[in-house]
Amino acid sequence: KILKNLKPRDLCYILICAALVVVQVWLELTMPDYTQKLTLAVTAEKTDMDIVWENGGMMLLCAFGSMTAAIICGFFAAQVAANFAKTLREKLFDRIMRFSNAEINKFSTPSLITRTTNDVVQMQMLVAMGLQVMIKAPVMAVWAICKISSTSVEWTTAVFVCVVVIVITITLLVLLAYPKFKAIQKLTDNLNNATRENISGVRVVRAFNAEEYQQEKFGRV
Repeated sequence: KILKNLKPRDLCYILICAALVVVQVWLELTMPDYTQKLTLAVTAEKTDMDIVWENGGMMLLCAFGSMTAAIICGFFAAQVAANFAKTLREKLFDRIMRFSNAEINKFSTPSLITRTTNDVVQMQMLVAMGLQVMIKAPVMAVWAICKISSTSVEWTTAVFVCVVVIVITITLLVLLAYPKFKAIQKLTDNLNNATRENISGVRVVRAFNAEEYQQEKFGRV
């Protein structure tokens, strides 16, 4: 439902990012081919410097091309994430402004502040990272396994086992981190509440000389 807030221009940028990721993966997986040719040329009885320079140059071109594709992909991913965050903030603010008093009391002001700031930033980071890492990882894994499968069954099995272990490890980490993440969100609400009270009531705090009490209260939060 949240991703439905992406605009047509953002969807075009996402397609560009996906294409750039494919180009980046292709260049990175092409480099080992030139590395192999370069190694064979260097270890031969008579080193052909033309082959060395040619394959070394192609490796540098692949590395530069991959870096360029990554930079351009990062630029478009940042554009999509920023536009997405802007749209979410506008819709959240508009929705909150139409809340009744009962609805505002249900969510609480600190919680609403967290949702319109911190939560939107989390979604922005998810989109920005997702268009680069989350697209690249499966493309790289599938392409690498397909490429290795044409060379050796043993290598294919080893890589497949490593991929399975990585997937299981990431899944366990996500399952362990999710409850902690929810707890952090609640703690952020409490932090916003304490900060809001201190700033809005700073004159009262000074009048009653309660700075130390408020500092201890903020420290506990």
